[in-house]
Amino acid sequence: MLLFLITAVLIFLAVSIIFVPILKTIVVTPILEPPAVAVITALFGFLPDQCSVLTSLDCRFCFITQKLLPLVVNTVFGIILFSIILRPLFGKDRLLDWQGGLSKGPLEYYSAVLLISLAFSIFMLHQPAPLLLLNWMTMILAIAVRIIAFMVAGETIDDLRRLTDFFLAANILVSGWTNLWIFAIVFIAGFTFVSAIQERGPRAGQPRMHFTRGNLLIFSVLLLLLGGYLYMVFEHQWWTPIGTLPTKIEFHGLASYITEKANLPEITCGENTIGPESSISL
Repeated sequence: MLLFLITAVLIFLAVSIIFVPILKTIVVTPILEPPAVAVITALFGFLPDQCSVLTSLDCRFCFITQKLLPLVVNTVFGIILFSIILRPLFGKDRLLDWQGGLSKGPLEYYSAVLLISLAFSIFMLHQPAPLLLLNWMTMILAIAVRIIAFMVAGETIDDLRRLTDFFLAANILVSGWTNLWIFAIVFIAGFTFVSAIQERGPRAGQPRMHFTRGNLLIFSVLLLLLGGYLYMVFEHQWWTPIGTLPTKIEFHGLASYITEKANLPEITCGENTIGPESSISL
């Protein structure tokens, strides 16, 4: 989440301090010149239909949700992924040697990671689905791996945990949170716990539960009941031993959050059809 915040601030500063003044020096009429349009589409890909007027409310909303949000998400994903991939090329000892100041190794390492991540993010902006990596499958895998990661430790698991945390945070940020995910969490956590191999006791070397068709059915029903109870607690504020929740736990994604907080009308973003040969006015 800290990487999300830092990257978002850097992008905002770059757009507001560098990119906008450059456009103002190029544009001499309310219609953007072709070189300015080419620069915009080269960086962000084809723009949504609403951006024929760049400063309109619909364009600003769609530009944030369809372009800036994928740019931030994919840049953070690239930083996490490529920092893991490139680490062996620079050597772990050099990267961890901070005595005496920043050495050449870490500087090259983080510069390469940042540049490759930005290039990857800009490349994804030119694809039909910039947030292709965010879907229900990566959410399920992130939940499963995050639960399993609680049981083991090690550098490899730490790297995997970073990717897992990214997919959890990014999926919730973009698509929102639904309390139905509680059922998946309960089932994955329950079966992970009972299938873990015991290290001590009379059943050492065996899973905590002996799996048969009967006890699997009973255990599944118990997990279903537990998931249903937790769902009602978060969705409808059912009673718990420590009291009830003050309000329903819900988040419908960044686009809905912006609409609600800014009191905007419902805006439906069109397809990305405005390219370098299109006419864009201010």
